[in-house]
Amino acid sequence: GRDKLHFLGALPRIDGVSRTDDLSEAAGRLVSAVSKAWAGPPAPPVRLLPRMVTADRLPEPAADDGWRVPIGIGESDLAPYHLDFAVDQHFYAFGDSECGKSGMLRLIGNGVTARQPRERARLLVADYRRSLLGELEESHLAGYAASATALNDLVAQLVGTLRSRLPGPEVTPAQLRERSWWSGPELFLLVDDYDMIAGQSLNPLLPLAE
Repeated sequence: GRDKLHFLGALPRIDGVSRTDDLSEAAGRLVSAVSKAWAGPPAPPVRLLPRMVTADRLPEPAADDGWRVPIGIGESDLAPYHLDFAVDQHFYAFGDSECGKSGMLRLIGNGVTARQPRERARLLVADYRRSLLGELEESHLAGYAASATALNDLVAQLVGTLRSRLPGPEVTPAQLRERSWWSGPELFLLVDDYDMIAGQSLNPLLPLAE
């Protein structure tokens, strides 16, 4: 290279052969020989993610959960991984058909309702395929739209509510930090199959952009 640095490489084999067509077998023999010759403590085994994690293996709701919702197991520490809506208010799930996007929304919605009473959290759902129909806690359901007409009405009501919560010039910095200038439940909008909604001539969710 330009820096005139040296590069050294080595084949992971100890039989004096420089071929690579049987490298896997040669590396296996190397590992076996080292293992037999080593008298010290072995290296800890590599921890792997489980092939399947069901919802009942995730933590039960706790008093200090706040707005944290577990959605799976993290690969770095194999501990439950949480969405924290107090930190990040938006979440997108991308994937092919039948990969589990609706299941993810169901897990998130039920995770919220299991940790918060309806006075603190309400769900609004856009679900043209009706994949979430009957799958979410009805006591927390503030609106369910399975068509463009219903979603237009739902979004209009939501926009009105959000505008009433916008801070005015009289709101103090302390109130902004504490979000104490308005009262009411946190609103969670779950949108299944967003591509179906956005593919229309007029996206019913556009009024929420502001």
